[in-house]
Amino acid sequence: MSIFQSLLGSLRHPAFILLTATSAFLVVYHISKLVSVFTLGDELEAIIVGQSALRLMIVISLTALILGVRHAIWAMWISICALITTQYVVTFGVAPDARWDPSYLRGLMLPVLISALSWYHRQT
Repeated sequence: MSIFQSLLGSLRHPAFILLTATSAFLVVYHISKLVSVFTLGDELEAIIVGQSALRLMIVISLTALILGVRHAIWAMWISICALITTQYVVTFGVAPDARWDPSYLRGLMLPVLISALSWYHRQT
């Protein structure tokens, strides 16, 4: 069975439809961020280029997840955690001060949902 036959067969499962929609939303979001970074015309700092590479890895891993690649969920989590870490480094510097700002942890809500839907879809 080819990957596309498997994909078409999965379209009957509501969990897969929600998984695909959520993943596609994140793909569009990260592509729009990439486009906005590279169309501004400003000089890019190294950390912005690194974050852009992580965003590209997120897009690739989410696309692979939609296509049913087995270990794409791990690549998604590694990329997202690395992106959140770089966002904290940019905000607070290398040695963060005593304050705590959990706002970047919002970026974990949809990956948790995607992981749960992926697990549920594989169980059915």
